[in-house]
Amino acid sequence: MAKVLIVGAGAAGLMAAGAAVRQGHQVTVLEHMDKPAQKILVTGKGRCNVTNDCTAEEFLHHVRTNPRFLFSSLGAFPPAKTMELFESLGVELKVERGRRVFPVSDKAEEIRQALLRYAQDAELVHDGARKLLLEELPPEAEEAPAVPENPRHPKKKKAGPALRCIGVRGTSGREYRADAVLVATGGVSYPTTGSTGDGYRLARQAGHTLVEPVPSLVSLVSHDPDCKKMMGLALKNVTLTLFEDGKAIFDEQGEMLFTHFGISGPLTLSASSHLGDMKKHKYHAEIDLKPALSEEQLYDRITRDFALLANHAAQGALVKLLPSSMQPVMVERWGIDPATKANQITREQKRELVQLIKHWRVSIDARGDLAHAVITSGGVSVREVDPKTMQSKKGPGAVLCRRGAGCGCLYRRLQPADCFLHGSELCQSPVTVRCNHTIGNSLRSRSGYFQRKIYFDLAFVAPCGALQTHFHRLEPKPTNAATGKPPSPGHGPFCEKNKPEKSADFSGLHLIKLKFR
Repeated sequence: MAKVLIVGAGAAGLMAAGAAVRQGHQVTVLEHMDKPAQKILVTGKGRCNVTNDCTAEEFLHHVRTNPRFLFSSLGAFPPAKTMELFESLGVELKVERGRRVFPVSDKAEEIRQALLRYAQDAELVHDGARKLLLEELPPEAEEAPAVPENPRHPKKKKAGPALRCIGVRGTSGREYRADAVLVATGGVSYPTTGSTGDGYRLARQAGHTLVEPVPSLVSLVSHDPDCKKMMGLALKNVTLTLFEDGKAIFDEQGEMLFTHFGISGPLTLSASSHLGDMKKHKYHAEIDLKPALSEEQLYDRITRDFALLANHAAQGALVKLLPSSMQPVMVERWGIDPATKANQITREQKRELVQLIKHWRVSIDARGDLAHAVITSGGVSVREVDPKTMQSKKGPGAVLCRRGAGCGCLYRRLQPADCFLHGSELCQSPVTVRCNHTIGNSLRSRSGYFQRKIYFDLAFVAPCGALQTHFHRLEPKPTNAATGKPPSPGHGPFCEKNKPEKSADFSGLHLIKLKFR
């Protein structure tokens, strides 16, 4: 039995605590807020979108860039296991449009209580984390080089001594020592729920480089005055297309909302994760208000409506087509005299109306503020993380894991936290880590005990990038029987088949190849 210390009692921290307790470890969880897991209560408009009912392969299509980082964790803990976990905790789940999974009660509090029950055998302490307790590792003896060092290409030396974490000093001044430390503090979005960015400070202390945090899954700011005129208007079953320098980079159907500062709602949040550097690119959105109708079908519909409302003014003639708060804005943008009767509207003007309804344009001038973003983009650089072992490349200290965009708000927090604890072969290898890179967490053990390690959990969402995935199943080939040494590159123990299989089984997959376009 090992002593495990977890900093942060959010979704990831509680998941990791429950999983560690079930492995027989003594677990202590530090939480600086009076009430744990408060952010769960604001997810999914208070209903908590637990996950998406999709396969691991489908999940990867929603990861913006570098999805290979998630291959191992998805193989060990796919969305189906998330659903099984909550159902085993007594939560009834339902699948809604877009394959989104919610509790039947539509109450996020039920998910929060389930996680508290899952981690009930862990000790919850009301305290924060001020700094890590680090100690130097004894220097490793360097072997004499087989050949003299080339002065033109000197070997790079590690900067500073190797460190390992032995605990945390709390904000109260008390020291908490443990065999394993997991930092599950989240990012910096919604700081009132406890995400104050403490994990970033701890990551810097461990020697990691941080990418500047920016808001992701956030409302979008538009200086278009029409948005303010329609503030409060919620649109359902519309299609939102996001354009970057005139090229469509996002297209999805769902719900959205006009606000006093721009646009918001589920569609807008999803589109925001596709934004790049807004100083280098220009963005705008187009809304298809009638996605079920083609332009010709919409034209025929307008013609029939105008024939029935022949003596109505232009705005009154739109009563069957658009919400009331949008009708005057549409007439103004349409550029037609409001006093014009429906039977006086020309064919060309009807065509113009069709284009406005199918391509309602909204300029995108900025992201919403970081404090109200659902998640944070940025954090520990993935270049400092080994995607195969989740080890920090800085040296011994912690297991890292990553959060991917899409496929359920809560699931992005839970999935990495449990994947390494419940994965078969992944749990058997000894690992040391320095810092975690997102809202998920992971613990690694061997033979039931923890080495001295630190696990970090910081919010991260990968930046934009178009990609196309081609999955290839890799199978082991025997080593060289004569020498007992591994075969040469290309003859692996993992070698790519000439032809990919039609379906990929992630349950025992060790390595997958991704091809970008």
